Amino acid sequence: MDEITGRIISEDLLIPLTIMTSLTNKASHFLWTIFPPGSRIELFFRSLYHKIGATSLFTNYLMQRSSKQYSTWLAAQNEYLSSQIASQNFIQEVTFFLELEDNTLLAALPTIKSIIAQSNHSWRLIIMGDDVIIQGQLPDIKNDARVGLISKPKRNLAEFIANCKTPFFVVCRPGDIFFNTFIDIFQQAIQNNPGRDVYYSDAETVGIDSHKRVPVFKPTKYSPELHLSTNYLSRAIISTHSAKSYLEQVAFIGGLQSQEWELLLLLGKESMNFCQIPHVLVTLSSENEIGDSDRKALIQRLLRRKGLDVSVPKIEGNRTAIKFKSEQPLISIIIPTKNNFQKLKTLLDSLFTLTDYPAYEIILVDTGSTDQRIFGYYEDLMRSKSVQMLRYDQSFNYSRVNNLGAKRAKGELLLFLNNDMQVLDKDWLSELSQWALRDEIGVVGTKLIHPNGRIQHIGIVIGMQGFIGHLYRNAPKHYWGLMGSSDWYRNVSAVTGACQMIRKDLFWELGGFDEQYELVTGDIILCLKALKLGYRNLYTPHGTLLHHEGASRGYQTPVEDILRGYEEMDEILRNGDPYFSPNLTLEPIPRCEMDSWIPGHRSQKYLERKNYYLAHRSKIGQG
Repeated sequence: MDEITGRIISEDLLIPLTIMTSLTNKASHFLWTIFPPGSRIELFFRSLYHKIGATSLFTNYLMQRSSKQYSTWLAAQNEYLSSQIASQNFIQEVTFFLELEDNTLLAALPTIKSIIAQSNHSWRLIIMGDDVIIQGQLPDIKNDARVGLISKPKRNLAEFIANCKTPFFVVCRPGDIFFNTFIDIFQQAIQNNPGRDVYYSDAETVGIDSHKRVPVFKPTKYSPELHLSTNYLSRAIISTHSAKSYLEQVAFIGGLQSQEWELLLLLGKESMNFCQIPHVLVTLSSENEIGDSDRKALIQRLLRRKGLDVSVPKIEGNRTAIKFKSEQPLISIIIPTKNNFQKLKTLLDSLFTLTDYPAYEIILVDTGSTDQRIFGYYEDLMRSKSVQMLRYDQSFNYSRVNNLGAKRAKGELLLFLNNDMQVLDKDWLSELSQWALRDEIGVVGTKLIHPNGRIQHIGIVIGMQGFIGHLYRNAPKHYWGLMGSSDWYRNVSAVTGACQMIRKDLFWELGGFDEQYELVTGDIILCLKALKLGYRNLYTPHGTLLHHEGASRGYQTPVEDILRGYEEMDEILRNGDPYFSPNLTLEPIPRCEMDSWIPGHRSQKYLERKNYYLAHRSKIGQG
């Protein structure tokens, strides 16, 4: 494997690692029943777990296990779906749009066969291409009343929709293979969730030269910024009536896939009336669907319609960079710090040397330093840089410390930053600020990596590991996992307080950090408050920082913070993080959840972890 997936582990090593993981899980469960949270022994084992989990060998094993398990899950899903489907046809027919050229006829044959083989016959198929070639190569369909032909291809989605007589349609391409339950499952979704504009399922790709299946599991909630990185809704069933309302805004250039992406982006811009179907129902060709120039053009068109001055300077494989031309207001960077002279100096040296953003101030909140070097360093900074230092002499409270810094801030934007960071990209502040300035965005975070180059943060999943956790933690920097690429923009429920940017007026509208949270969870609650008010939180893969995690305060997690978090996050913990897939296990490098279709399957780990803290509440500080 390359940097994206890590090295392949030999089969001889895979079995011992599997056994070791099973024993480790059992041991940790046993230890939980004995040692209370916050005890010295529990903290030792938790720190040891972090160290083992960060090793390349263990992480590569987890990635390989994640990849291998998918085929088993898929077989179980298909068996389950077949047992749940009642054989019947519904009134709401679906039309498949398929564009053919001379060089795609061979690839189109399996696509057409998969449509004809649908267990539900409420479908139509419109093929656009040279009718002489089509009828010569596909004679079996020329007398099928469900199939319509459009000659003289115009590569125009509007032409297809004008000929569509059904309430829903799907844009497909040669090489797609629809599972035989595709229409049945969507019909059930339409019945259970009527009136939606778009119904979309999970999907998989199969490599051109291999039989390896690569799934992409999608978030439950529509994610507009993720949609800018990739057309993750492609092969959705779209309401014909809703589509016609936006046809005048679609630029009919490029192929059908480009036009479909633009149409879906337009539909999402207004109604966001989408319904996710958490099943893999289609296999997509792994060939590149949309050229880089078409991708750049459609993203720019969409965002410029919103009145934004925007460019797309980079599209490289999975990486899309979007640049907004916007004001550059003062940013107040608030950094709690105590001793750790070298870590703070490393951060500030990299910040002063690399940052190309012109307007920022730094507010250091000292929480009880005793190292004399740090005081001399403060004096030098305040003489030569735009730095101010505040003293905080009470017992440490992360929320209160940051609120104190925010009260002294002059900037329009606030950036809360740990002192154990290191700047790597010169445009990091520009990247964070351009998103934080947008009215619809709440809290913004970026990619954080460990000193070994592996991922520390690309967004937080509520419920992961029974409470909260980091997606793709310890995976390679450019990892592609079961939820797609770590290099995509993502809407997330929360981003870590180690690096959070937010507009100052919104921060105080949300009440600042809740000072009932002493050390952990307060940053998550701030993000969730923004979600409740209708804002979107965002992870950007650009503007990467290096994070020496644990260097400041170790891995302490006050139990009262966690229990309060459980109470405030109860609804989302029970129902599932809307920006995560219900088909995946709640692990940093997730596997397929074998019980994903059983109601309430998520609750067990959450309740087990919560009850552990409740049971040991009276033992805090013992051991």
